[in-house]
Amino acid sequence: MRFNAFVFLFYFLAIGLNDYSLASSAMMQDDTVKVLDVSPVPVIDGFSTDTCWKSVNWQKIDQVWIEWGTSIPASDFTGRYKAVWSSETNLLYIFLEVTDDVYIDGYVYNANPQTGGGYPNYDLPEIFIDENRSGGLHVFDGTGTTGIQWGTNAENAFSYHIMVNFPEDGDTTSRMVACDIAGTDWNHETIANYAHHFQEFIVRRSGDTTFWEMALKVYGEDYNPSNPEASRVLLTADKIMGFSMAWCDNDEPDGVRDNFIGSVFVTKTHYNDHWMNADDFGVMELLAANPVHTVFPATNDSFKAWYDPSCREIRMICPEKKSLLLVTDIAGRVIARSVTEKANASGMVSLDASRLHPGIYIVQMLSPDGKFVRKILIP
Repeated sequence: MRFNAFVFLFYFLAIGLNDYSLASSAMMQDDTVKVLDVSPVPVIDGFSTDTCWKSVNWQKIDQVWIEWGTSIPASDFTGRYKAVWSSETNLLYIFLEVTDDVYIDGYVYNANPQTGGGYPNYDLPEIFIDENRSGGLHVFDGTGTTGIQWGTNAENAFSYHIMVNFPEDGDTTSRMVACDIAGTDWNHETIANYAHHFQEFIVRRSGDTTFWEMALKVYGEDYNPSNPEASRVLLTADKIMGFSMAWCDNDEPDGVRDNFIGSVFVTKTHYNDHWMNADDFGVMELLAANPVHTVFPATNDSFKAWYDPSCREIRMICPEKKSLLLVTDIAGRVIARSVTEKANASGMVSLDASRLHPGIYIVQMLSPDGKFVRKILIP
């Protein structure tokens, strides 16, 4: 396969001609969080040592929604998460890691909003999911003016506010409630507890860091609380969902939320809309177990790539005088890139891989003579 020289030059200019850049901690979650179908599924124990967790990237939770436009020091809060899914179990798996200097708990569930509606004022993760990415309001099953202002289907999307009584250092808990607003209007509001949507759940604590691991059933907008399984969604490869992760941060037991941090950017106008409107949710795409990559064979096997564990580098033999080298993860995200003017005397080029997680990576060389691809494993 041969590239038009003009197209190749345009590609270089578009991606940038910096010699080498390793994708550092990107702000917020990926534009589209690509989630792999995995087998075996993770053991829900609060440890991220499962093979599947090692093969996917962290997604940041670092966008301050409240107070919008401010910043929060890492000593106050840092958060990130990973996600995978399984076609065998029909579950979405999430691993969340949070470091918080103060954990406020003690929420007691009650369906009456007068006594059970203060849950945002505790330390808790909030998972937003819109299984068909339809967007729109999701507060009430409203009619008339209420329907226009607050939505006609409360289950158009879900906002899971997950409350626990935090375990002691070194301990775990699996007791939780997952609250969301339900009802037909503000005069007939109830607080739903969707804890049964989580087939497995655990929180493990180590000092100021908590590790949340869970297996989530995904339900559609036709959800009926009297028969929830009838609306359970069959997860399939290529499915697109709305998805964001957030953290309610509270530093004092005064019943007032101090900060609200999310995984996606929102404008000032919509800084606190997620709980009622799914339009600004992030995007999640479910991938097959083995995503297909088109591989163009290198002429005479001239392009070689391998991982050298002794120096933690990706090494390549590049016969081209000038080429663009890309390293992507198995989901297709660019992890590193390098524009080479020339290789050393042996034709070798090296890229630092010391910050890459164990897993499978795709190494590509793009030049006017073609596109050459190799797959490597970092153990």
